Amino acid sequence: MADINSETIQKILDLAAPTITSVTDDKGKAAPFSSKQLHQVKVAPPVLPDTVKVSTLAGFADLVKGKLDSKEFQGEFLIHIVDEDTVRLIARASDEHGRRQVLMEAHPMSFQQFPLDRFMPQEEFLIKAAALIADGNDKAYIMRMAAGLTSESGTTLTDDGFTQSAVVKAGLKLVERLDLKPMVDLAPYRTFPEVPQPVSSFIFRARTEAQPMLALFEADGGRWKVDAIATIRAAMAAFGLEIPIIA
Repeated sequence: MADINSETIQKILDLAAPTITSVTDDKGKAAPFSSKQLHQVKVAPPVLPDTVKVSTLAGFADLVKGKLDSKEFQGEFLIHIVDEDTVRLIARASDEHGRRQVLMEAHPMSFQQFPLDRFMPQEEFLIKAAALIADGNDKAYIMRMAAGLTSESGTTLTDDGFTQSAVVKAGLKLVERLDLKPMVDLAPYRTFPEVPQPVSSFIFRARTEAQPMLALFEADGGRWKVDAIATIRAAMAAFGLEIPIIA
């Protein structure tokens, strides 16, 4: 086998090079054609700076205020409230590579949310409702009803598909039958703890097994998320950051 030297390699490379030919059509218009498909060689875009992450709206505002003295900063960015748990400081315009810089981003610290759409034993329901739902609205009512439910008297629950009637403890010995409100207004912790939690409607249900079982089902079609975004926007506006806010 003959040795392959640099001259042979160069000849192979020359053969591989595309040739450009001018071709004239039947109307006498000439156009260049290549014997091979050509691809533009693009330089890799520079790496964008890392996004600064914070866990409070106040921390987000402090970082923004720290940059406001920079002339390059003013007018270059927007505050974007993405959803109920994401706020970003983004560039107004994308760069030459079509990328929009995210300078800062705020997410609340991870926290446990009230478990919806499942029945829980009486004690678990009471503990989670006490810890994971903000005070006010119908919280006191569901706590009182949940604590008073009893299954000691045989069948204690009737249900017409909308309103439920249950036996509730009224004292040390006395029990009474009361109708449970089918819809309650509550404010579970679902967004940044710095802002008022959005209030929404829930279906309050109970059933009897070995012990009373209770559940809450979301009944506002996700409207609370819109309210949460509006609340966050008002909170950001109150910081007086002089940067446009979009939501």
